[in-house]
Amino acid sequence: MARTYAVRATGWRHGVKRGDVFIASIKGTASKPRPSVVVQANEFILPERPIIVCPLTSILADASMIRVTIRPTPTNGLREISQAMVDRLSAALPERIGTRIGHLEAEDIARIKFALINVLSLQKALPIASGLGIQT
Repeated sequence: MARTYAVRATGWRHGVKRGDVFIASIKGTASKPRPSVVVQANEFILPERPIIVCPLTSILADASMIRVTIRPTPTNGLREISQAMVDRLSAALPERIGTRIGHLEAEDIARIKFALINVLSLQKALPIASGLGIQT
C-alpha cells in the first residue's frame, strides 16, 4: 500500500539545492502530497519563484529510460522504493512545497540527469548512458 504524506505550509527556505527531496503537492500528479526532487540548477533557484521538481511515485513502472528507481536511505528520507517520474516535471509554487525530507545520493542525481537529457532530447542518450553505466 502506498504511503501518504502531508504538506506543511512551512514556506520557502533558503539553501534549497538540486537533489533535495521535499513533500510537495503538484498539479497534474493527482495533486496529492508526494515526495519530489529538485531538478532545477542551483544558480536559478530563487526563494520567491516556482522551482522545477520531479515528482516521485511508489507505483513502479518498467520504463528505465524515463523513470529512475530510487531506494530509500537515511540520507534521502524516502520510506519505500520509489521512481522519479522524469516525464512529469513540474514548476512547483513555493506555497505547494512543504517539508524537506532528505537529499538524493550523487548516483541517483546522475541517473535523473541522464533521464532528463533523454526525455527532453537534449543529446543522444546512448553515449551518456554508457558513460553512466546504464544498460539501454
